[in-house]
Amino acid sequence: MIVVHIGLPKSGSTTIQTFLGANEEALRKQSIEYPQVGRGRRIAHHNFAHELKGRIAKFNPASGTVSELADYLQEASCKTTLISSELLASCDRGMVERFGEALSGLGQPIRIVLIIRNLVDLAPSSYAQKIRYGLNTYDFDEFFKFMLAQDRFNPFQIASHWGATFGIDAIRVRVLEPAQLLNGDLIDDYLLTAGLDPDNPALRNLERQDRVNESAGWRTLEAVRALFGGACGLGEDHPLIKRVRNANSKHKNRLIGEAAETIGADFGWNGDRGRYLTRAQAQRLQDDYATGLRKLNDALSEKLPTPRDLDERGFIERSELPDARQIPKTELRRFYDAVGERLLLSDQGLSEARAAPAEG
Repeated sequence: MIVVHIGLPKSGSTTIQTFLGANEEALRKQSIEYPQVGRGRRIAHHNFAHELKGRIAKFNPASGTVSELADYLQEASCKTTLISSELLASCDRGMVERFGEALSGLGQPIRIVLIIRNLVDLAPSSYAQKIRYGLNTYDFDEFFKFMLAQDRFNPFQIASHWGATFGIDAIRVRVLEPAQLLNGDLIDDYLLTAGLDPDNPALRNLERQDRVNESAGWRTLEAVRALFGGACGLGEDHPLIKRVRNANSKHKNRLIGEAAETIGADFGWNGDRGRYLTRAQAQRLQDDYATGLRKLNDALSEKLPTPRDLDERGFIERSELPDARQIPKTELRRFYDAVGERLLLSDQGLSEARAAPAEG
């Protein structure tokens, strides 16, 4: 069987991909393949999505194409092949059809796994992700308006696109909530959804990391937003300002964000996620999420449970909008200095590694 996990983004994808990548060899011994084709050196099969979407700048033919995946699967001996990329969720119907055409004729059943997440949880997480990469310098309320205007959460449309090619009965939709996951565990639930037995000792004993790619605390996030947005209060001669000014790519921005998250952890900031949503915002997200579930349930044979209301979820609205100005200036300056020092040490370590003579 071929199992294609298509997302959604910020719904446990990195946790699943990290598990599969870390245990690639052990899984193969159980006749479960997580192929390199389409991944290159990455943990996810994003190259397929880039190819289908025609993203020339991001697509790397050397990392493996969809047609090469089909050729690979023709020769594969494993009983189960696992594909994972949350970027596939945003493929339109034509893109999905091309993907399906490439895999047609393999004579294997294909299952599509879609993991969704309550928008009340997803919105703050998406906000944090964009700050981390320097892609958003607006406060949460402005981000929220933009998010609503994009109408990006439409799981019924996603299921319809993939169901039109592979059949709606091939779609498995899961909800990223502990109460709705097998054993309250995402990996166990994913394995079962993929047609595997999570209680198999050979799978149960595989390496599992704690949840990965989690959002930082609100102080860290807002300090990073202020840094990228030019509202951090640092002088133009500060090395961190120079670093931000020269960070003209997502990769360089990410290095700054990762350094900030590490320092935020050192400062004890990341345990306090803060509260970003007003009651009205949360209710709007809850209503949109419930509407999406109802549409899905009209199409799916395996029905999804009705989401708990805000009070059942224990929702508490924010008292004020988080902002870096709420952090004492001396503490904020110490944070920025520490981030700059960490980046400098990373640069020195990279330079030394490059200068070291090769062994042998």
